[in-house]
Amino acid sequence: MRFEDIKDKIEGLTYIGKGWRGIIYKGFFEGKEVAVKVARSEEKEYAIRKEAKILERLKGYPYFPKILLSGEDFFMYEFINGVPIDELELSQEEKLKIYSQVLDIAFLLDSLKINRDEFSRLDKNLLIGQDGTVYLLDFDRGSLDVKKTHNFTQFLQFLKKEGIISDEQAISFGKLYKSNPEEAYKNVKSVLDSAIQTST
Repeated sequence: MRFEDIKDKIEGLTYIGKGWRGIIYKGFFEGKEVAVKVARSEEKEYAIRKEAKILERLKGYPYFPKILLSGEDFFMYEFINGVPIDELELSQEEKLKIYSQVLDIAFLLDSLKINRDEFSRLDKNLLIGQDGTVYLLDFDRGSLDVKKTHNFTQFLQFLKKEGIISDEQAISFGKLYKSNPEEAYKNVKSVLDSAIQTST
């Protein structure tokens, strides 16, 4: 199935943006508000199919688009009503609470052997829902069933840049993560929890 085969069944189809590999539309399909990501060219179709496979693997977990349908050059997911993090004016406490959720996401993806490859920065692919839930989009650079994951360690670099952990802590947590991921995760979670308490 290709996007052209299903396009007419999507009501109110509207263009909302594009990236390197895909064009994003939104509309209504079978009564649900949906977003559709379509490959920009034939060469980009592989990346779109790979991203669809990753989202299939993430079905049932919070934080990610809920995929509904996929084809050779597109996939469809439930539309997420959220705001990109870089468009919000957040207090330090609000930022830290979001970072705590992102830590959960990084650890979850590592445990599922999925690399996303962009955890050292947070940009427009991180949406914040009206209830404060974090949603992570755009896995077209991601990889499934990797032997060496690095979402968590990349996020340590982000926390270091933000001044939440020191160079020494980043190195220490990174080393611990190699031998005991669960313990390293708990330690970083504790640092963020303490920072949230201090910021209130």
